[in-house]
Amino acid sequence: MVAAWGNVSARLAVWINLSQKDAKSPDLNQTERVLFTPSGMDYNQLQASDLVLTDLEGGIIQGHRRPSTEMLLHLAIYRQRPDVRAIVHTHSLFASILAVAGLTLPPILDELAQRLGGAVPISEYAASGTEDLANNTVKALGQGRAVLLANHGLIGVGETLDEALLICQLVEKGSQVYTYSRMLGEPKILNPVQVQDLYDRHTNHYGQR
Repeated sequence: MVAAWGNVSARLAVWINLSQKDAKSPDLNQTERVLFTPSGMDYNQLQASDLVLTDLEGGIIQGHRRPSTEMLLHLAIYRQRPDVRAIVHTHSLFASILAVAGLTLPPILDELAQRLGGAVPISEYAASGTEDLANNTVKALGQGRAVLLANHGLIGVGETLDEALLICQLVEKGSQVYTYSRMLGEPKILNPVQVQDLYDRHTNHYGQR
């Protein structure tokens, strides 16, 4: 297993002191920061001290490591999508296969329709770590929960890290099923009415709310 590729980030709401004149009654203002995994380090060896804290423009606030090379991509999503608070980027095998083949992942499984509400699109190719990749990804992602990066990998987003990771796991499973089903014949894709019904019922009635 190769454990250095891919990256993770989380958006944090923090309070900062705008005035140091009165420590007992500070002038507080809520702002946002982003916590990144560092560039090129084996995830199995990461320590909390290796994480890097930045502002939404990429300025480093805390940390002695270089942040992920895909920092621009993550920050572009956060700026475009206030609802997104966590991003997981993977190079998982079957999602990468679709990304190389230039294929979107259609809603072929109930759980894909329930959590994603439709197909997983694929962005136009751009080199890793570039503004072009960030822009292409934001455009293809839209208001969705996942996007395939052409010749690269997968992005999953969510309100929490657990949700973003779950989205990536669902897309990877769906990509595997889709790849194998294409070998056997023509995959049966859920129609838009079925997808919307599954998505609505999962959103409004599933779980312990």
